[in-house]
Amino acid sequence: MSSVRLFLLPDPSPFVTKADVRLKMGGLPCRTERGGFAKVPKGKVPYIEDGGSLIGDSTFIRYHIERSYGVDLDRALTGEQGRAPRRSSGCSRTISRGRWFMGAG
Repeated sequence: MSSVRLFLLPDPSPFVTKADVRLKMGGLPCRTERGGFAKVPKGKVPYIEDGGSLIGDSTFIRYHIERSYGVDLDRALTGEQGRAPRRSSGCSRTISRGRWFMGAG
């Protein structure tokens, strides 16, 4: 009988997953920490600590990676793909608005 392999996401949050993938795409060595949330910017994850600076929000983490390490996360995109609108922003806005209207924050 063959062995069963279970594949899971590192974290169910799409924002945490985005930040994790961007760090890997940038080739930056990192380790995942659990806990330490007393100092979290905005009181939410993901956040990174880099050189004593705390950067919260997956979008700001991307900007930090690109600026601080000279990494172009869009380098593999063609000209047309690079100009395409980022659909995730609209999706995030829609979800946020829906949660606001439902009273979830």
